Amino acid sequence: MDDATYKMPPTDTTPFSLMLWCQFVFFMLMLYETSANSGLSLFSGVFVIVGLLLLMRVKNGVFGAIGVLAAAPVVFGLAEGEGLSDILMWMFWMVVFMGGMAIMLPAASFREYGLKISDGARKWIIILVVSLVVGMFGAGESYDIANSGEYNDDSDSMYQDEKELRDNGAACSEMVSCHEAGDMNVNLAWAGFAVAVGGLLIFLATAAGGVELGPLRPFHGISIAVLSAWLSAYNLSDIAGRDLPVELAWALAISGLMILPVFNFFEVDSSAA
Repeated sequence: MDDATYKMPPTDTTPFSLMLWCQFVFFMLMLYETSANSGLSLFSGVFVIVGLLLLMRVKNGVFGAIGVLAAAPVVFGLAEGEGLSDILMWMFWMVVFMGGMAIMLPAASFREYGLKISDGARKWIIILVVSLVVGMFGAGESYDIANSGEYNDDSDSMYQDEKELRDNGAACSEMVSCHEAGDMNVNLAWAGFAVAVGGLLIFLATAAGGVELGPLRPFHGISIAVLSAWLSAYNLSDIAGRDLPVELAWALAISGLMILPVFNFFEVDSSAA
C-alpha cells in the first residue's frame, strides 16, 4: 500500500485526517483569495494542484507540492516582467512561509507523509517553522496594527512594482489599501500580539528548552498563540471590510495547521516511543 501512486483521503477524526483537511482548506482559501476579484487564472490553479497532491497523498507529493510553489513565482514573475528581487521575495512567501506552514510542518510531524528524516531534524523543523509563522503572522501583523493604528492591505498589489510607483510619486492609497483602526481594534491587536508572544515563549521553553512549566505542554503554547489569528479575523473584517466567515475559515485552518503537528509530535509520537 505504501507504493501506491495515490491514496484516498481519510474521513475519520484522527489528528492526521484533520491535518489533511486543514491543508486542503488552506489551499482552497488561497484559491479563493487569488480568484475572488479577478476570476480563475493559471496562477489560481497552482493552489488546486498543490491541495490535491497533498489531500490525495500522491507519491512524493510533498516534494512535488514544494516544487510547484517554488516554480510558480519564477514562471509567473517572469511572465509579468517582475525583477529578480520581487521574484525572490515572492518565493520566500510561497516556499518558506506558505510551504513551511502548510506543507513542511505537517510532513515533519506526521510520519504518514513519508518524509524520511531523523526525529531530531523533525523537531527542529517544527520549532523553526512555528516560530517563523507565529512571529511574522501572529505577533508581527498584530503589532503593526497596534503600533501604527492602521492596517495596510497590499494583497491587491501582488503584481505591482511598488518601488516604481513610489518613484513616480504614488501615494499610499495607490499602492495599498490603507484602513484606519479604531481604539477597540488597536486594543484587540495588542491582545493578539500579547497572546502570540506569550504562547510562542511557552512553546519555545517547553519544546526547545525542555523547561517544565507545570502542566503546560508545547501544544498549549501554540493553542494560546493562535488566538491571535482569531482576533485578527475580527479585526480585518471590521477594519478592512473583509468577509468575516472567510477570515474565520482562515483562522480555523491556521489553528489546525499549527496545533495538530505540535500535538502529534510532542504528545502522540513521544508517548508511543
